[in-house]
Amino acid sequence: MKSNQFVFSLNSFETNNFMDCIKRKIKCIFVKYYFKRGLLMKDKGDLFGALYFFKQVIKIDPRNINALNNLGVCCAEMGMYKESLNYLGRACAIKFDVDIIINMIVSSVKAGKKSVANYCCNKLEKHINKLDACTLFNLAELMVHGKNYERALYYYDLCIKRDQTFKIKATHKKGICYVKLGRINDAQTCVEILFNEEQGKKLGWELKGFIFDHLNFYAEAVDCYNKAYGFE
Repeated sequence: MKSNQFVFSLNSFETNNFMDCIKRKIKCIFVKYYFKRGLLMKDKGDLFGALYFFKQVIKIDPRNINALNNLGVCCAEMGMYKESLNYLGRACAIKFDVDIIINMIVSSVKAGKKSVANYCCNKLEKHINKLDACTLFNLAELMVHGKNYERALYYYDLCIKRDQTFKIKATHKKGICYVKLGRINDAQTCVEILFNEEQGKKLGWELKGFIFDHLNFYAEAVDCYNKAYGFE
């Protein structure tokens, strides 16, 4: 190779590297722009607008987990649960993230996909110690919504262990779950726990009324509800 050809090859190599660098920077600028616009639309409640901009992000960067996660959340809020699970699943396949897994649990429960919800809950188990009491309580409520009462009880128990300020509220909810499962003795134990707490008496009477209601003792149930709501 002649010296001038060698110099030309080096210049061409440097030019290609320079152009690749410019392209990457331009792509990065567009990704940031579209993502910020998507967040702005989402905050304004314009979910269709948000979807458009987040989709523009993944056209440029298909592995952008933040855009995929937000697409999943927007779709879930619009009732598009199948699409939501698709985007969230793609995000989790790229990188495990606790928040994304929780979003998947929300979408799967609302979509009535109990097996998917259980799978996601099992995946979350390795990171359960990272969750605060409020998150655990909300997960329990979500499980109740999906009629997964056993798992709801598990999350309520963890919530109480994490923060005793949730004891009264979570114990009341546990009692309801026990009734739904037909475990009346366990539900009555929850009533006793609530009665032993000054601030838990109202919920204790309410739970006792719920138990009587479930057992078709309607007069007794009404008496308990009256005591719970101060009508007597």
